[in-house]
Parts: sequence; structure tokens; C-alpha cells
Amino acid sequence: MGKIHSATSLIAASTLILFMGQIVSAQNCTTFDYPGAANTSLNGISNAGKIVGQAESLGKWKGFVYDGVTLTEVIVSCDKCQSTIAYGINQWGDVVGSYFTGDRDWGFVMINGGPVAISPADAVNSVATGINAQDQIVGRYTDGNLVVQGFLDVSGSFSLIDVPQGGRRVPSTSITGLNDQGRITGNYLDNHDRSTDSFSM
Repeated sequence: MGKIHSATSLIAASTLILFMGQIVSAQNCTTFDYPGAANTSLNGISNAGKIVGQAESLGKWKGFVYDGVTLTEVIVSCDKCQSTIAYGINQWGDVVGSYFTGDRDWGFVMINGGPVAISPADAVNSVATGINAQDQIVGRYTDGNLVVQGFLDVSGSFSLIDVPQGGRRVPSTSITGLNDQGRITGNYLDNHDRSTDSFSM
């Protein structure tokens, strides 16, 4: 069982959340540490309250799902697989993320316990970051020209997502999530000052 710590009023009072352009104090904050891990990151939460994340020990990452009571490991197993990260989960418990094979990352979706690789045809790296109730999947990948692009995967059919800027393609577009209505969020690298900016669509 992971260590679950309810935040004291002092911690909660000092924790701030940016909401609708305003800063408000968090009223209820809970911290989480995966047992035996040196580092833990929570990456996504479903409408049912299930949380996905990643835990690192001795340089190796593994994904997990936490439902408030039980921790379930999310690990893609293969001959070259070294690490697994879980980034998103939908209301049905389907999980997306990435696994590392030593030379590249592969996006994956885990439905009914079995992982399926998610990777556009020309990808040299791919990461799946979000999944909605319709099993639409979003993420990012690096193509053969080392340009990072976003993608939307609907039943195995990929649509590429790039942010146009002044008629030019930006050097990097990453998709961070989507909801059940198909709204997508992400970020991109600005053509002008190379800063990271955000978008929704």
C-alpha cells in the first residue's frame, strides 16, 4: 500500500491552485508515495477517481493504477522492455502511456489487460498521453526528421496535429489530453522566441 498523507491545514493553506485565472487555496490536499520508490508522479485521473502514474526505483520506471484502496502495476513486458509509464485513464479503466525498449519509446493502450502499441508509421518515438470514454487516444511522436507532432488515434486511424503559426509549421507540438467531448489540449514550441505555449481545440 502506498503512503497516503492527508495534508494538514497549514499545508493546505499554503498550497495554491490556478483556477479560471484566479489563485485559490486548496481545501483538501492528499500526497502519495509509491511504496519502495525513490520518485513518484501522478499523471492522470478518471471520472471514477482512478489515478495513474509512474514510480521509479534504481533508474527503472513502472506504471500503476490506484483506485483509493488497491495499487495495480501497469507494466508492458517484452524482450527489450525496460520501463513503463502510465499517463492517462478513462472511465472504463483503459490505460495509455509509453514503454522504453532501450532505443526508443512506444506509446501503448492497455484494454482488458493486454497492451497494444500506439505509434504512427513514420515514428521514431511515440507516447500516448490521454484516452477518453470513446477510446479516442492522443499523444505525441517524433518523426524521421526529428520533428515532434501531436496525434489523434481513432480506432487505429491517425490524424496528425500541428499548430500553424504564420503559415509555418511549428517545430514541436505535443498533445497532453482530451475529454469525452473530443476537446484537446496541448503545447507547442513558438517559431519566434522558442518559448513553450499552450493551445486547446
